[in-house]
Formats: sequence, structure tokens, C-alpha cells
Amino acid sequence: MSNKPLHLKACLSKEVYYHGEPIPVTVTINNSTDKTVKKIKVQVEQVTNVVLYSSDFYTKVVAAEEAQEKVQPNSSLTKTLTLLPLLANNRETKEIALDGKLKDEDTNLASSTIIKDGIDKTVMGILVSYKVKVKLTVPG
Repeated sequence: MSNKPLHLKACLSKEVYYHGEPIPVTVTINNSTDKTVKKIKVQVEQVTNVVLYSSDFYTKVVAAEEAQEKVQPNSSLTKTLTLLPLLANNRETKEIALDGKLKDEDTNLASSTIIKDGIDKTVMGILVSYKVKVKLTVPG
């Protein structure tokens, strides 16, 4: 790619978000390379860990946004993309964890599992967490 650095910083405005609440992700890119950043993609992934008999992980994208701006060589960009992970947008997605039944009106995507210190996570059965991922596309 290049001997010069490409710096990416992603910031959330707070630690905890609730059902139906938009998630603004502020992305700052400092492109010191001689390449152009062609695409900026931000997504929320639901990670489900089934710890009953073995530790199986299932990861599904539940919200995604893409920025149209390009970041030219030796330039910077700060952009906020807002994600809204909702069950309404994921009804056709297979293998996602829910709080309730899919046919019920008040069902949401599953809440994150919070485990207090000293609790054995294997007794929980299914652990759910979410992560925000930022991907940059740079040719060559």
C-alpha cells in the first residue's frame, strides 16, 4: 500500500444505547498515503455466543451505512454516520437473536447480556453483544 500511515478513529457519543435509539458514529480519517479512500462503511453487528455445550458464535449485520465521500491523498475527513438497528429492518435476516417472538409486535433485537463479576457465563446459555465496525476501501 504505502509507507505513510492511514489513521482511522471511530467515536460513539456514549457507552449504552437502547432499543430504537439512533447510534451516531463519528469517523475521522487522516489519509497520509498516496492512495484515495474510496469507501467508508459503518455497521452494527449482533454477536450471539451460544455457550450451552460448545462455544458457537453467530455474527449478523443488523444496521449499515455507507458514506459517499472519498478521502483524497494527504487529506482528512470527519463524518458522522447514524445507524439504527431495528427488528423492522431485519425481519428477513436469519439467525438473529430477539427479545421475544418474531410474530409479536413489541419484539426487539435481543438486548446485550450483562454479566457481573464472579458469574459463570456458561450458565447463561446464550450471550448477546453488539459491536460497531468501520471498514475503509482503498484500492491497490
